[in-house]
Amino acid sequence: MIKDSSKILTKHQEAKAFIFDLDGTLADSMPVYYKVWKDILAQHNVMLTKELFDSMAGVSLTKCINFFNEQYSISLEENKVLEKVDMEVKSSLHLIHPIIPVCNLVHMYFEKIPMAIGTGSQKENAHLILQAIGLDQYFNIVVSAEDVANHKPSPDTFLKCSELMGIDPKYCQVFEDAKNGFDAALSAGMLLTDVTPYYKTSEGVNIY
Repeated sequence: MIKDSSKILTKHQEAKAFIFDLDGTLADSMPVYYKVWKDILAQHNVMLTKELFDSMAGVSLTKCINFFNEQYSISLEENKVLEKVDMEVKSSLHLIHPIIPVCNLVHMYFEKIPMAIGTGSQKENAHLILQAIGLDQYFNIVVSAEDVANHKPSPDTFLKCSELMGIDPKYCQVFEDAKNGFDAALSAGMLLTDVTPYYKTSEGVNIY
């Protein structure tokens, strides 16, 4: 459950466009992903810690699979993992809530400046989550895992957003919650805002 903070997110004075990460930035969806990855890895006798999971926030599904296969000498199959993730997300949409301080910024600047989503999630899941938090009508540009070859911490996701919006990267303000996203935004030469000081979360105690 997300609670409002006394802090208020603001637009950088030089920003001409916004780029939002999705999971953990606009949507409190990370607990859902943590649960599904814990379940997947438990089947291979691997215990996923919250610290390791957090360190991989923003990393594409393919990169996660490759990491776990190499790190733990297991054989996760991408199609089966994707099927499990899709099923879990679709069955848990009612547990995903908007992160109010960040979503408020979307409402405030909708149709005033260009806005885009830059996420490491699969496009279908991204649209489902946007619909679940009531923002599916606010974004025409959603750059997801399928749209770039190199995912966060590579800058490609955010640079693609910038290109599609027609805004120079240096004037794009990126809102992110994870180090991989921070690194991607800075590598892209964009204005970075860490959203984590602006909200508190129960970290999905009702999901775990």
